[in-house]
Order: sequence, then structure tokens, then C-alpha cells
Amino acid sequence: MPRILITTNHLREIRGSELVTLELAEEFLLRGWHVDVYTNLFLPPMADRFAALAQTGDLRVADDPYDDFGIDYDLVWVQHSLLPPSVIRRLAERDARAAVVWHHMSAMVEIELPVLADIEDAFTDIESYVSQRTMELHREFGITTPGMLFPNPVPRRFTEYAVEPPRAAAPDDGPHRIAVISNHPPQEVLEAAALLEGAGVLVDVIGETTEVRDVTPELIASYDGVITIGKTVQYALSVGVPAYVYDHFGGDGWLDADSFEREALTNFSGRATRRRLEGAEIAREVRSGHAAAQRFVRDRLESHRERFALRRHVDDLLAHPAVARPPAKHLSPAESRRWLAHTELVRGMYRTTEYLRDEVARLTIAHAEATTPDEPSPVPEEVADGSVHVLIAATGDASRSARATASVRQQRLRPDHVTTFEAGEPGASGGRLHDVDRFNDLASTVPAEFIAIQDGTGSWHPEFLGAAVAHLALHPEQSAVVARTALTVERTLNGHRIEHEHRSARPAVGSHRETIDVSDQLVENRTPFAAMVFRRSAAVAAGMLDADLRHAADWDFGLRLLHVGPIGVLDASSTLVTLHTHDLAAEAANLGRARTELAAKAMRLDGERRLMYSAVLTSQAATANITRSGDLVGRFDELSRALHAHGADAVGLELRVRRFLRALPARMARRMPSTRGARR
Repeated sequence: MPRILITTNHLREIRGSELVTLELAEEFLLRGWHVDVYTNLFLPPMADRFAALAQTGDLRVADDPYDDFGIDYDLVWVQHSLLPPSVIRRLAERDARAAVVWHHMSAMVEIELPVLADIEDAFTDIESYVSQRTMELHREFGITTPGMLFPNPVPRRFTEYAVEPPRAAAPDDGPHRIAVISNHPPQEVLEAAALLEGAGVLVDVIGETTEVRDVTPELIASYDGVITIGKTVQYALSVGVPAYVYDHFGGDGWLDADSFEREALTNFSGRATRRRLEGAEIAREVRSGHAAAQRFVRDRLESHRERFALRRHVDDLLAHPAVARPPAKHLSPAESRRWLAHTELVRGMYRTTEYLRDEVARLTIAHAEATTPDEPSPVPEEVADGSVHVLIAATGDASRSARATASVRQQRLRPDHVTTFEAGEPGASGGRLHDVDRFNDLASTVPAEFIAIQDGTGSWHPEFLGAAVAHLALHPEQSAVVARTALTVERTLNGHRIEHEHRSARPAVGSHRETIDVSDQLVENRTPFAAMVFRRSAAVAAGMLDADLRHAADWDFGLRLLHVGPIGVLDASSTLVTLHTHDLAAEAANLGRARTELAAKAMRLDGERRLMYSAVLTSQAATANITRSGDLVGRFDELSRALHAHGADAVGLELRVRRFLRALPARMARRMPSTRGARR
């Protein structure tokens, strides 16, 4: 039985070099070889994959540097400049006849570089590279050994998969299902995913940041296209699914006859052009270019399978004269000591780094548990601490409903409960709920500590829920938290909404503080549903949503939450919420209607509650007067005299609000610029 030794620095995650090692071991087991694998780190989930693979053939995996390996192999496959210490020592004692292949999967990652270039060049029979560009860059280190491309080839289950004919489609029909497969999707891809969902395309984001799934032929074949880079591109092409090349390096987009070879030079990483696009541009390209991309991949299916088949590449490797008739291998004592020293340094540093990462994760969890307040929570006992309930408002607007659903599905912190409820016909800033009592009942009874409402007026960054819940866990005194928001203005083109204008996130109100001030909420609504996460207990204490308010429901709710507890402001370097509108004039009109609703509510109330809502109108009137007036100080004085003239005795909440109103002119003078029209 022929024998192969495969070495690699780490086997833990299901990605990159680990996946190359697993698939190479599988191919040689299918050929009836005995396979030994040596690594510096061997942990689940990859360890579980190798355990399953061991059931199919003669496989041994070791991570102990004291394991005794012989040197009687037919082939040695080296990754990350690693050999078992016992093999390095023996090579200084006697010759070995094994053929040696030294494989490089990157010209950028430090552990992939030829740091032992002189030993590697003298010791190796064949250098293999993931791409032509990687080969060229490694030659600069002085490598002269013959090289061959080993371009992330795909295993037999992909190249032998039975491809079904494409579904019948209209000439201008776009994709119905798209997968984003990435462990590090850039923000523009996530924005494109949300826009595609809004246009009726089902989009799944698969990877470490959302949902880890096995990338199988069946999975990829269930989609009309994939947005990805690297090895997954070859998986897709081998099962006849078009690939849109784009990730954190940018990319060419849909592969076609013009871009294929250019992208292949850099292993379909996106680095060939580093072209960067906005989310709306990506979404537009995905839809408009899909038909041509599908024709390209179907026409070249057999060519792609032949080019990328792992089976063929191993056949070519074993037939190479340098592998078929390898010369004797030997290390000098100095080379042996240097290689052993390098091996021990890399092993020690890498294992220490992995241990520290795990320890940081463990301590982070322990710290969060230790800082949880001991006071009894107003939430019922059956509610699990930290659980999240997301309520999705379904409207007659398919784009808005799809955006809401996509935002929730892409969250890295998965909600414990997701409930969809019916909303009315949407306006520019939302629709009225058909059954507010039903909504309030769901929000108050479903066992969850935190609640978020996704009404489709905004799209969430994948970190939004996690950041909000972490913030509230660290600030138990706060009733809610809001995120800074950007604004996207959309317009309709050919029946589809596209981005017309994007306004970056303004500095969050309260960015100079940790919470929203009452004066901020009195002047303007700072608590849109799409940008807020609130405590269930605080919502119950505040009285939940008011069914009589169509345009001011979130403004009113935020105002009442402020009287239960402070509302925090998320401190985030990136925009976590982007609000969407297609009619700025309608937005302005709805703002006026919201103020009118609050005024009407004030008229329906008595005593201290009426005064609280009147405060909203007083603050807005003061702000409007200041904006229109050239005599800023005079207007403040006028407002101050009017407020101090209110002589009735007050108690409780009324007293608190009245004190605030008396101090309002001075507070606003400190906040407002002195030039006319500087702030509205």
C-alpha cells in the first residue's frame, strides 16, 4: 500500500488550508493509500471531519511532536514549512527516497512564505502553488525548484455531481435564489443582500458571521448564483452555478469569458482588479448580469470540471518525473537544527495564540456573567436573561417586508424569538398596525428580556442586535438603547427601488453623552423603531404602544420610555442602522402629522400627563422661534418669562417636567448656534 505524509500547521476550522488538507487526504484514501497527517493543532470541528473520514480508509492524524514518524513514505506533502520533528532528525541521520511536494496557498499570509527558502529549494522535488501570481511572488525568495499549479482543486463529489438543466426563465428574468458565502462579508455585500431581498430575491448569507453550513454540491446547486471568492468559486463552477466574485478585496463580479482568466491568476480572490462597488451597484449587477453569467458557466461546465478536478491534478502530480523518480533526500546537521528550531517556535507561538484567543473568549463571557446585577429583574421568572424577541412588521410593501426579514436573518446574534405581525398600508415612514392590542400582547407575554421592532424602514448591520444587547447588559439602569443612523434615499426604476442618494450617519444625538437627553426627544423623535432595542419590562411599565397614533407611535413610545429609565446611545465606529425613504416630502409631511398627533393626545389627557406632552410642543415651538428669529436672546427671554408666569402648584411628574421647562431656555441657548437658521 503506498503511503503519504501530509503536514499542515493547524486543523481546527472548516476553511482554507484545513479544507485543502481534508480533501487531499480524502482523495488519497479513495486511491487506496495509507494517509498520515501531522499538525501543530488538532481540534473540533475539523477533528470531527477527520474522525468521520477515518471510517473510509487507513488514516492517522497526530499533533504530538514526540510521535515517532518514519521516513518510508512514497510522497510527502508539506504545508506551512512543517515536518514532524522525528522526520527532521532522521533526515540528518540517513537518506530518504520519498518524493517531496511543498505547497503554498498564499503570497500574503506569513506562515505561507518560504522562510526556509534554501532548505526548501534543496529538499523539494516539486513546488506547488495555488495561483500563477503566488508562484511569481515566491520566486523572489530564491526558489528555483520546478513549480506546478494546484489551484484549490475540488473533490470528486463536485465534479461528478449530476447537474440539472437550468429552469426555464424569461429573457430578462433575474435570479430567484442567491447565496453569499463568506466568513468576512463586507458591508456593501450585506447592503446588496438586503436590496436584493427587497426586490424579491431570496438571499442566504452563509459563513462564520451568520450561519455556518457545510458547502456541499447540493447546497450550491440549490441557488441560482453565489457571491463569494476563492475555493467556493470553483465549487460553484463545477456544479454549473454562476459565481459573482466579490468580497473584502472587491472583485470583478459575474465571471465571464473576459474576466475568468484574469481572476484565475489571483485564485478568484477579487485582487485581480480590486474593484469596489456600493451595495446598490452590486445588487443591480447581480440581477442584470445573471443570465449571461449562467450561459457562460453552463457552456463551460465540462471545461471547468476538467480544469479544477482534484482527481486530475493528483494524477498529473503522481505522473510528474520528479515525483515518479525522486532523488535521495538528506539534511545537514545545521539544516536539521534550524528546521527543528523553526518548527518549535511556530508551534509554540501558534498554540499560545490560539489558547489566548480561547481564554479571552472565556473571560469575556465570565465577565459578562459576573457584572450581571444581582437585583431581582422585573421580567417574569420564565424569561431567560439576555433573550431577544424581534417583531417584524409585515406591510403591503414587498421591498420593505423583505428588507426587514433580511436584516433579522443576517444578525450575528440570533434572536431567540421572531414574530411577524400585520401592519397597515405603508406610508413614507411606516404603516399603522391592524391590531395594536395583538402586538402589545405579543411583546408583553413572549418570554424575552429585550425587544426589537423591525418595520422595514431601516436595514440593520449584522452587529446591531449583538451590540445593543451587550450595551443594555452593561447598563441595567437603561430602559432602551438607540443606534446612530444613516439615510438612504431611494427611487423607483423599472419597477425596482434603487439607491438615489446616501447620507452618512450624523453624529448620534447624545454622542457627547452616554444617554439621550429629554430635551433631544422633546424637540425631535430620536427613537425610531428600526434603530432601537428596549427592555420588555420597561415597555410594560411605559404602557406599550398607543393604538391611536399612526405617525407618532415610536416618538410617543420613546418619550414614555424616558420616564421609565434613561435611553442609551450605542458607541459604534460603523453605522449599525441605515434608514430608507423614497419620498422626502412625504417624510416631512409625516413629521408634521406626528406633531399634530402628539398635540391631540395632549388635549385628551389631564394633569401631569398632559403637561408631559405639552412639553414636546413647547420645545418644538421654542426651536422654531429661535430658528426664525434674529434676536436669539430676546426670544429666550420671552420664553423664560412665559414659563415662569405659570404659577400653579405642581407635584410628582408635573413638578419634574415644569422644572425642566423653566430651565429649557438656558439649556437651549447653550446648545443652539447664534446664526439664523443654523439648526432646525
